[in-house]
Amino acid sequence: MARHLSTLSRWLVWLPLFWFATLAQAVTVGITPSGNVTTNNVRVVVTVTTTGGGTPTLAVRVDDVDVSSYFNQGATVSTSGNTTTARVEYLFGGGTKTVSVTATVPGEGSATGTTTFVVPGDVQESRKNNVMSKVNQFIHQWDAYDFHRWINAGDYSTFVNRIWAPAMQVYVDPGYLAASGSAAEYVEAYIWRYIWTIYEQDLVISAEPETDAVGMMTLWHEMIHAVSHGAQVTGGAGLPGDDHVYIGWAESCTWGFNKLRLFETKAKAYGIGSPTAAQATEVRAFWKQFMTEYNGSTYSELGKITDAQKATLQGLVGFNCDANAIKSGYLAAGYSPLYFADIAVTITSPASGTQTADNQTLVSASVVNNEPTVTLNRAGFAVNGVIQETALSGTTFSTTAVLKTGDNSIIAGVADTNGQIYQSSPITVKSTAINNTYHARISWDKNDTDVDLHFSWSGGSECYYSNKTPTWGTAATSPRLDVDNTRGYGPENITIGGLPGTGTFRVFVKYYSDHGKGPTTVSAAVYENGVAKFTGTRTMSTGESWTLMEFTIQ
Repeated sequence: MARHLSTLSRWLVWLPLFWFATLAQAVTVGITPSGNVTTNNVRVVVTVTTTGGGTPTLAVRVDDVDVSSYFNQGATVSTSGNTTTARVEYLFGGGTKTVSVTATVPGEGSATGTTTFVVPGDVQESRKNNVMSKVNQFIHQWDAYDFHRWINAGDYSTFVNRIWAPAMQVYVDPGYLAASGSAAEYVEAYIWRYIWTIYEQDLVISAEPETDAVGMMTLWHEMIHAVSHGAQVTGGAGLPGDDHVYIGWAESCTWGFNKLRLFETKAKAYGIGSPTAAQATEVRAFWKQFMTEYNGSTYSELGKITDAQKATLQGLVGFNCDANAIKSGYLAAGYSPLYFADIAVTITSPASGTQTADNQTLVSASVVNNEPTVTLNRAGFAVNGVIQETALSGTTFSTTAVLKTGDNSIIAGVADTNGQIYQSSPITVKSTAINNTYHARISWDKNDTDVDLHFSWSGGSECYYSNKTPTWGTAATSPRLDVDNTRGYGPENITIGGLPGTGTFRVFVKYYSDHGKGPTTVSAAVYENGVAKFTGTRTMSTGESWTLMEFTIQ
């Protein structure tokens, strides 16, 4: 019995040490691969096992360089029971690489795992891979946010094709960059004959790109240069003029994307559709900060980018940022208009869900502007996506909307002197009228002017302001002018359910009177069964006529 007690005593003495050892091993870290690998693109797999199933935080070092943010951003993480696995495709330069990972779990401690492997490949291949990995990471860093659906930081394949062009190389030369203080530069042509250093259509960087010494935006910036100049070298069209006009705006927009991150986070925390006044003011501040970046440039001394230059940049590298499109996307997703400005646009009539037997309806809207620095100067409606501009009379505006058979979406909007658009929530109006085979519409850009829409037929009287509803046969084959707008903007619409028979038909515009205001630019369109058969604009003077369509049926 004494012997058994002695054994028990010894076991009790060692029990705390055993328990401490168990706690010390609460977190374990395993890393693969090890030994020789066959590619620069290495899948690093980190497996963390815990006792309590907590979520680990990973600190990652490659050859003693902290790459935690790079690793965590690109990692795919999964958890099963007490085991968390993180996988990341990581591009390495050639040579022996050591990866160490420290996993920390709240309440359970931390542990470190290490692996060493040998990476093959020439230096240029690994550098190009690493540069493009960072460019790709830059382009996709906003994918988790709503606004990524309405922006595009670039076409990755365009950058890939450029950097893999045989003539383009990537060199590490901090000495060359020391004079400018740059971390990277795209070099069109540079020859230093004393040591025969030649950079021609090459990318020069200050450090190997798998480290954090060269930032993602810097490499993306230089790759836009590379794509533009590379296109010109091969006989194509690059970015005309100074590349920095385009890149400066693109960089400014991408700084603004970080403001959109904050905008979304706050809006979702408060509820996207019904904020209090204080919440709307707080969130609206982030939208305004984004708009400041959107309207700016990191090279402001070069001037503001034009819409044509934005289109050129998009066509070359895929970059696209349209503040109005982003705002429209947010509104369609249910975000409150108060998040964008304290300017509320409301369609006052008809009510959403209204049904009519007519093929047109009067739509009215009002606007409340509590932004003292914003001046509103334009108004209009989007009817099934077609813009109908109209005059803003104080705080109200209206138009006659031409409807298609079935449901029609109508949105009211106003614009300020900077071109920023503020929209209402959409309404739906249903028309049970017979579908219009033909629909002609005009609008113009000068107030207090009289432009008229006409529709003539060789077999009947003309449809125009003095004869709005001529009889060409049945009601379905007789045209109808909705309104004679004599004081500017329009629209004027003529619709007809079907043509009455043979003869010559002509749709035309006449500038009846400028009331002393001078020429105006007219926008016109003719639709057949909802498909545009003619669209165009023309600057017209008093007394001038413009034929939109003329055709003969025999």
